[in-house]
Amino acid sequence: MVKETEAPRDPSLNDSQYIPVDREHPWRDPNHPWNSERHRSDKECYEEDCHEPAGTGWSPLWCVAHNAERMDRIDHQFDQVRALVTRG
Repeated sequence: MVKETEAPRDPSLNDSQYIPVDREHPWRDPNHPWNSERHRSDKECYEEDCHEPAGTGWSPLWCVAHNAERMDRIDHQFDQVRALVTRG
């Protein structure tokens, strides 16, 4: 699930000025511009039994929390591939 950040978003910053709390995993930051309301679709989250509004800058199908879980799974898979490739 998405962890709450300690640094609230400064509304005076535009998207290009925003600095995510976790630069390597920006999808975890609920205040990241790609997790903002403007990315919401008119659908509910794709996850069963979740009725949160869907839509992030990463995907229009999942709510912010479930998208973070999905992106973490993808990130972990890339880490595994990277480890295999670097071992030779």
